[in-house]
Amino acid sequence: MTTPQQIQQAIEAVNDQQSFIQKLLIDTLAWQIPAGVEEIEDISYGWTQDQLNAEDLDQNVIGGQIYQIQPMHDDQPWGIFIVEFRNEAVFTKGRGLTGPLRKVLRGLVPNHRRQANRPVWDKENLLFICTHEYKYFRFAYFKSPKEKGHAEPLTMFGWSPDTPARTCCTMNLPHLAWPQDPQNTNKWIKDWSQAFNVESVTKKFYDDYKQVFENLQAALNLKKEDDRKMFAQVLMNRLMFLRFVERKGWLKFGEAKPKEYLKNLHQAGNLNGLSWYRSRLQVLFFEGLATPDHNKEDVIGQVPYLNGGLFTITPWDERAGDIDDRVFEPILGTDGLLYRYNFTVEESTPLDIEVAVDPEMLGKVFERLVTERKDTGSYYTPRTVVSFMCRESLKGYFGGEYAPLIDEHKTDNISVPQARELLQKLDEIKVVDPACGSGAYLLGMLQELFTLSKILDTRAETDDPHNDYQRKMQIIHNNIYGVDLDDFAVGIARLRLWLSLAVDFEGDEPDPLPNLDFKIEDGDSLTAPDPSGGFPTTFDALSRIKKIEQFDALKAEFMDPRKRAQHPQLKEQIDELRKEIASFTHQRQKIKGFDWRVEFAEVWSQKNGFDIVIANPPYGVDVDNAVRNQYFNQKSENESGQSKDTYGIFIARGLQLLRPCGTMSYIVSDTWRTIKSHRPLRKRILENTTVFHVLDLPPWIFDATVNTGIITLQKLIAPQDHKLIAGDLRGIEKDDWKTLSDNLIAVSGHGPDIQTEISARYTYLQNVITNFENLPFFIASPLIFGFMIDQAFERLGKTYARIEGEKVWNDDGICMIVSGIKTGNNSKYVRKRNENVRGSDLDVADMDSVLTDHEIIELSDEEKENGIKSSEKFLVPMDKGSISDSDSGWLPNYWVETEYFVDWSYESVLSMQNEPHSDLANPEFRFKRGITYSRTGQYAPTFRLSSGGILESKSCGLFVNDFDVELLLGILCSKVLRYLAKNYVMHSVETSVGTIGTLPIKRPGAEIAANIKSLVARIITNQKINPTYAYYENEQKEIDKLVYQLYGLNEGDIREVELWYCRRYPRLAEAQGALVEVKEKYSAHLQRCQRILEKQPAYWKSNPVLQLIAEGESHNLEFKETLEWDVRQNQHAAYLNKESLKTINAFLNTDGGTLLLGVADNGQIMGLERDLRHVHRNNLDGFELKLRNLIRDHLNPSPNNHVQINFTELAGGTICRVDVRPSATVTHFGNEVFIRDGNGSRKLEGRALTEWITQRNR
Repeated sequence: MTTPQQIQQAIEAVNDQQSFIQKLLIDTLAWQIPAGVEEIEDISYGWTQDQLNAEDLDQNVIGGQIYQIQPMHDDQPWGIFIVEFRNEAVFTKGRGLTGPLRKVLRGLVPNHRRQANRPVWDKENLLFICTHEYKYFRFAYFKSPKEKGHAEPLTMFGWSPDTPARTCCTMNLPHLAWPQDPQNTNKWIKDWSQAFNVESVTKKFYDDYKQVFENLQAALNLKKEDDRKMFAQVLMNRLMFLRFVERKGWLKFGEAKPKEYLKNLHQAGNLNGLSWYRSRLQVLFFEGLATPDHNKEDVIGQVPYLNGGLFTITPWDERAGDIDDRVFEPILGTDGLLYRYNFTVEESTPLDIEVAVDPEMLGKVFERLVTERKDTGSYYTPRTVVSFMCRESLKGYFGGEYAPLIDEHKTDNISVPQARELLQKLDEIKVVDPACGSGAYLLGMLQELFTLSKILDTRAETDDPHNDYQRKMQIIHNNIYGVDLDDFAVGIARLRLWLSLAVDFEGDEPDPLPNLDFKIEDGDSLTAPDPSGGFPTTFDALSRIKKIEQFDALKAEFMDPRKRAQHPQLKEQIDELRKEIASFTHQRQKIKGFDWRVEFAEVWSQKNGFDIVIANPPYGVDVDNAVRNQYFNQKSENESGQSKDTYGIFIARGLQLLRPCGTMSYIVSDTWRTIKSHRPLRKRILENTTVFHVLDLPPWIFDATVNTGIITLQKLIAPQDHKLIAGDLRGIEKDDWKTLSDNLIAVSGHGPDIQTEISARYTYLQNVITNFENLPFFIASPLIFGFMIDQAFERLGKTYARIEGEKVWNDDGICMIVSGIKTGNNSKYVRKRNENVRGSDLDVADMDSVLTDHEIIELSDEEKENGIKSSEKFLVPMDKGSISDSDSGWLPNYWVETEYFVDWSYESVLSMQNEPHSDLANPEFRFKRGITYSRTGQYAPTFRLSSGGILESKSCGLFVNDFDVELLLGILCSKVLRYLAKNYVMHSVETSVGTIGTLPIKRPGAEIAANIKSLVARIITNQKINPTYAYYENEQKEIDKLVYQLYGLNEGDIREVELWYCRRYPRLAEAQGALVEVKEKYSAHLQRCQRILEKQPAYWKSNPVLQLIAEGESHNLEFKETLEWDVRQNQHAAYLNKESLKTINAFLNTDGGTLLLGVADNGQIMGLERDLRHVHRNNLDGFELKLRNLIRDHLNPSPNNHVQINFTELAGGTICRVDVRPSATVTHFGNEVFIRDGNGSRKLEGRALTEWITQRNR
């Protein structure tokens, strides 16, 4: 294994082509290059500028050509190129390498199959080694685009004389060592790709940062821990900011490396007997950077005046006192944190990624470490997700027709006048993040608007183009707003915007930083009044608008860094105007929190709200009742009961902040989709908005216990035909950002619906949600959702009314569902069977004190209600739930031995009644036999026979009158009922009494009922012998099949349920063996889904046949790879045409359909080439003639007038499309009759055929 030290030594020995090849590639990374090679030409092919069609390449690249290293192994999956650049500028100026490399790639792609002496490679596996004089290096990796014509993400790492190679030696280059097994190409691709994994660098930096930060915090002279933490962050923010800025070369000290200013300053040591902190660092912060025209060059060197507020003395600075010199060595020393890693001042974008520490790290560190914002429900949003949400929001603003511009930066179909209109619209956009945290969305939106502005400027042929710095300044000034409750978070957000500006400033002396006090503000976003609605149209409306315009102009002046001297006067004028605006807005009402209508008055004056509201608001933290009631009237039937969780209130506030037709995109806890306490919020969303998509995200994105999702909507009542996209991405493997990105692209492009064991997408009418009382925004099959509203089904639970305090049950369901008791103090009243049972605070029961079943039956009604008097036996069984064992695949279903007992003595019950938090509910259901279910937990609900004792509150009971208990138990324990419960009723870990009753139950016929009861009885018998009996490997499979049949599920529905089960419970499904079975059973379907995901959504929309392939086989669609070619035997087999004829016969006899010949079951386009060898003239005319003759000769009556045959040329081959209209008469295939049954064709015969014909003729 190559060590970082060996790589470092090799890099230090490299000074030309020969040493690079020998020392680094051969000796250290063990690449299989022949020994003694001195020049690149000896081991490579040359690609010239003309061959690449790369105009002006010779201006950047030596000789105008690049070198492709010859394959070093027959199975080599990588194309490896060396590019020698003429000068260092492409390595030191912004993204200087990006343009030339993309130009090279565009030239390579169309050529890579054209020249016989060059190997074929996959575009994803292209490694470029870029250098200037073998001193400056960048290794670049192009990730695979979706398809030809789309931009490729470019990921890079490297080193140079002023950029240390430490990170490259430890985190990147070791992965590029020659593979131990070159024949394992998948592992080779994975291993080398890991060299470009920015997430691993980010995680390692964070871990190191955390250690340094904690040591710094402990060394500070502040009494309060919070003060130490905050000042440590202030200090680290300043140092990290300068570490980024010094990469621009603006800070100079001495003659040492010019882009390592802080390290140089640290090495210079202290002055005049003072500490380094006192003598140099404080001078740098509070004189050099904070004031213009300082005269401290002898102390701090040449530094520009930056302003901006970062280097203003804080209360922590004043109280902190001195800092020991030794504190700074682990931060700024030669091996210190800030110089062990490569830093880049440019934030990565989805297309340009630097494997280095970039300014985004400021946000990640702040959110995860410093303020512990997880305690307030705040989580940092990754860049991939931010970019997706920003772009989706912009499509809502500009219109979906501009998706190619926003997603792919294409302007092909945009005219010059259109481009100018779009630029104007871009200039007018107003975007806000009401919970901006450290500014992830502010930076994301800045980048998106900046890119669009540049592209449209070019297309619009404007006469006054902006430089990048001016462009960003204009966007920050005109378009972006942010608010957060945490003033420190606001500071980080401003800091990141300043860094983004610094990236694009050209020149040796930067402009001072703009003041962002009135753009990114601190305050409580939720407590002020509803800001929506226009200003009053009174006689003085124009005067009021003029005041607002003055207010806006003054804030713009205050932002101008050149007006710093006038800040006191400007601030005074701003405050005075704020008071005037507040007085005519609120009529002297005192306002709490951030007053949106006043602070951002210009937004309401100009647009009556924001165009885009985008956020990752806090969740898991409750607001006060008064705040919740401000948004949801608790006296209203439709609004009462709304949750106080902050994220729901933020959604409601977001709707207020939006202008009519504005777009909102939030990441929030996913519980809002089905949970009862968010029903008022769902109702408001359904009645007032058009929802674009609802997506559940993988839990690893935020490293949080709460599941999260994205909702994007428009403040516009949804048209009746509007369809939303629902996506389940939770099963995507940890850190598989590519699969996540592929799925987000598919959602963005309205790609075909697909369902796999790791992810799924569904499209359905928004208004279908309103048909079910719970109003669930479900991420599941809209077809199976039909069960929830089908009147042919019975409800599981009866409803009830309270009459004079008593429950009176209605006859509108199968069972009475009740919750159990709360003792108020389980450790006092509850006992466990033995020490192995969970509950560390519970004593072990004396089993001699436990009543037998017979003794329980003999209890009087008085004893059942009020307790047992004067008895040595007083413990009775308590149904308190049981633990699932996902490692073995076992769930506590059917029958579980009682593990808990409750003291039901008269004295104990009386004591319970007096406990502060007790609730001895539903006495009439004590000591009754029924079904109990655990309502809370990852695998809840689980159902089993009750013990006939006492129910505990978390283990609710179901009691039936006219439905067999074992039969109902079998239905409830099936995959179908679990699917219905967790998708449409309550998809979170809680399945409450008030919601589970809505489950639809179908009464089976005698045969199915008897079979289910028999299987349940067998399970229970086995469980009493072996409590962990693996019923899921045996009887459960048969029960599931019977319930599939009972509910009328077809093959597609069954596949949906079984894939969902693996997606929702991957660990459980793997332990039960279900995952392996499902992958094998649906291998063709999963291959088709993967093929769909690998292509851009636009590809599948480009041709009607491709659309059909993307839809997959169904009741009305079937694929056949060939007509008469046996693919297994690889030979002609005329008898195989019967399979196609059966399908056509079945379509004729049922609802019609389409047969695609030349498409494999997995959706792969195979073409008709093999079949054409065996038809007249070996062409398509001959193929059609043969097929028509087969139909005429074998189907009776001849249905040729019901059959259309067409051919479609696709990239993979020619497809024959056979469209079949249903026939009014019964059509025979020879002497047989086939119909469609689900996704297949079934032969009818005997009684079934007679009944079908009779039914058909009615």
